[in-house]
Amino acid sequence: MDDSQYRAHPAVSYSGMKELAKSPAHFRYNQLHPVAENEAMLRGIIIHAMCLEPAEVPNRFIKGPTGNRTLKAVKEAWKEAEEKAQQDGLRIIPPAMWETAERCSESLESDVESSLWLDDARRGIIERPIFWKRQGIELKGKPDSVLLDGTVVDIKTTANCFPPVFEAEIFRRNYHCQGAFYRSGVQSLGERWSSHVLICVETEPPYAVAVFRLNEGVIDNADKVVTGWIDLYKQCLEFKRWPGYGLREVRTPAWAAQQAD
Repeated sequence: MDDSQYRAHPAVSYSGMKELAKSPAHFRYNQLHPVAENEAMLRGIIIHAMCLEPAEVPNRFIKGPTGNRTLKAVKEAWKEAEEKAQQDGLRIIPPAMWETAERCSESLESDVESSLWLDDARRGIIERPIFWKRQGIELKGKPDSVLLDGTVVDIKTTANCFPPVFEAEIFRRNYHCQGAFYRSGVQSLGERWSSHVLICVETEPPYAVAVFRLNEGVIDNADKVVTGWIDLYKQCLEFKRWPGYGLREVRTPAWAAQQAD
């Protein structure tokens, strides 16, 4: 199954489901208006390919010519690249993005911890589409890699993976819920699950790397959140209503109470 077929499948993905963390209105809008691929998404795609399937990169991508595209020589080089891309079914990656992806990949390879995990990830099952039913809802997922021991490995690009900062980002961005979502899918196949590992690399020099492992306790707590999302989704389907933020009771935060004193 190629990417277009996977995206077209009506099952709910994690990227769709996590919109419920904002509101059902956000989920419904994204469902009816799929997000077009942007620069960050494309950068993530090429970095994932360089890290997980480096041998496949020449079969999927081509680096765009470097230089000012208003110059005749560069224009001609781009025309040749576009013709080759069309002929061979390749995607053209802007040169600056390609170089960033290479720096990120090199940094991950040179780091002792991340290189070990990448080596295992390449021997795992890479980007396998998974389809399953949970709480009566059809779901789908495509983990970056599932290792032989049941570890799910996910590569993340970020502006800052300094551990004290990124650990908070894991919960703010609901990466722990993504781990629970993927665990549900892996286990639905009757396969073992052991942990969820995030291999993170910064997209700016010095392209620093960090690895985070989410244990079963973290995933168990996140799974309760996922259960709530799915229940909310079922309610929205039943009543055909997709509300926004709803009523919020406002309480005085500690800092404001201190100001009042």
